[in-house]
Amino acid sequence: MKKIFAALLIAVFMCASQGFAQTTVEGDITSDTTWSSDVLLSGAVFVKNGATLTVQKGVTVYGEKATIGTLIIAQGAKLNINGTKDEPVIFTSDQASPARADWGGLIINGYSTLNKPGGLGEGEGDTGQYGCSGSDCNEADNSGTMQYFRVEFAGIEFSPDNELNGIALQGVGSGTTLDHFQVHANKDDGIEMFGGTVNWKYGILTECADDSIDWTEGWRGSVQFAVVQQKADDADQGLECDSLGKDPSAAPRANPALYNLTVIGDPSTTYGDESDIGVLLRAGTAVNLRNSIVMGFKEAGLDIDDEETFEVANGNRDEEMIVDNNIFYNNNPNFSDEAEEEFVAPFTPKTFMTSMMSNNLEADPKLGDAYDLTAPDFRPGSGSPAIDGTVTVASAPTGNSFITSTDYIGAVDPDDDWTRQPWTRWGLADWTKEPECTDNDGDGYGVGEGCTGTDCDDTDASVNPGASEVCDDGKDNDCDGDVDTADSDCEDDTPDPTDCPVEMVLGADNANLDILRNFRDTVMAESATGALYTQLYYHYTEEVKAILGADAALNAKTKIALDKVVDLAGSAVDGKTVVLSDSLAQELLSILSAISEKAGLGLKITIFKAKADIASGNLPF
Repeated sequence: MKKIFAALLIAVFMCASQGFAQTTVEGDITSDTTWSSDVLLSGAVFVKNGATLTVQKGVTVYGEKATIGTLIIAQGAKLNINGTKDEPVIFTSDQASPARADWGGLIINGYSTLNKPGGLGEGEGDTGQYGCSGSDCNEADNSGTMQYFRVEFAGIEFSPDNELNGIALQGVGSGTTLDHFQVHANKDDGIEMFGGTVNWKYGILTECADDSIDWTEGWRGSVQFAVVQQKADDADQGLECDSLGKDPSAAPRANPALYNLTVIGDPSTTYGDESDIGVLLRAGTAVNLRNSIVMGFKEAGLDIDDEETFEVANGNRDEEMIVDNNIFYNNNPNFSDEAEEEFVAPFTPKTFMTSMMSNNLEADPKLGDAYDLTAPDFRPGSGSPAIDGTVTVASAPTGNSFITSTDYIGAVDPDDDWTRQPWTRWGLADWTKEPECTDNDGDGYGVGEGCTGTDCDDTDASVNPGASEVCDDGKDNDCDGDVDTADSDCEDDTPDPTDCPVEMVLGADNANLDILRNFRDTVMAESATGALYTQLYYHYTEEVKAILGADAALNAKTKIALDKVVDLAGSAVDGKTVVLSDSLAQELLSILSAISEKAGLGLKITIFKAKADIASGNLPF
């Protein structure tokens, strides 16, 4: 590895460090060591067999670009990263303007089994031996505890088209603890498992230039709660899944369990044309992929390659391929339907996903803002099939104590967004799910945070703070705490059907008033929305009359519009189909806006609701 690093040093010697205050570390670490302050990695730093490196919370570890700083944990060594939610450990570039491939990355080697010949592997870029043979093998091998940390701007190229991964888990065992981490802007894969049995949770892979999550060489671990977000300037697969390319039937076969992933491609061409396939299953891999969301990939949401992989998918091997209880959306297409060129496949990936699996859905998961690269929101919103039971949520796999059961699809709990905790790059403290304003009865008043007005009964459109009290109906219509005769407003709130703004505008003797009154008493009265608007209209009669009476131009404009409305009202009363023209809709919206400018808060809210209904065509006739 020293030869490789020396050669690369010649190529990049002009790249200067940013000059942060830190301790420079180089060479081998052979005894237990703790980093409590910032560190600069100079060249390849190896933690050797028997030694434990502990990195305390809040420490930043800079990878020196000029010497290709890289941290490598050898077999038998341990790395403990003691970050916290508020004080993560950050592995990053030493450059003032960091970019992909500024330094090496984090590489961990263990004694768990592989399916390579002889059971041993040599890490990319001379990063050490991993795997095992004979008595050295330990599926529960422990390479340390790593929590709450980030790896940024790594993945330097050490030979043409051969870069380091952000995190390389090479023969790592299930005794290792790995959770709450983010790999950002890596030049190669975000995280790759080379065999082994390592498990991890709460991982975020963002803007990685190759594959976001990759596995090969017979990895059999578990993953839960993982988010992928790609940027199309340089990105391939969301998940690239191999057992072993040179021998797809080699044992042990790759067979991981992955639950609760949110895998987001980049469907736009703003940054480029890449971001290819959401999930690519090939080279004989098995898998149990459930409760996940895959969306926004330009080639396919899921594809299956290689004859041995189809044999696994077809149930002809001991291990299974299960890809079920998932949501695929906005991929091109969601499931590949192309025939294989090198062999005759028994079915297409589309057939596998839509016929052989039974609980996959092709629909919008209604995530908050999953494509936003700077402030994303991966939470499923109101009405999302990820939370409303449309898709059956799979229980944790039998015998797997690492994966826990949830009641939602995707990586993010709609009530607790772990991706926006301070340890992530987005790092918004106290980002929690605020109850969305829900308006179940469509009266313009709802329940929950963010509502313009709070309803006291969101199941009845005639009951809300803007309604008039209707005497003797057994309801607290105006939400003032009193019902019917106990309500002091009861006598005052009974509307006078002749004392209204329309009469003032058109004139008391206008024959069209009878048409409008008939429209009110029939068409409007037939729907809850219509009845509500009638109540609100009379509730704000005096205020509207005052506004129109003080503005002659607005009054005249309203009269012109009302003359046109009369024709529609008459047609509606006669049972004819009524279509509100765009021009009349714009006139009405303009009038309502002008009234709203001079209105009090209650009338403003009512007008806001009316304008929204006009704009959307949600009218009570």
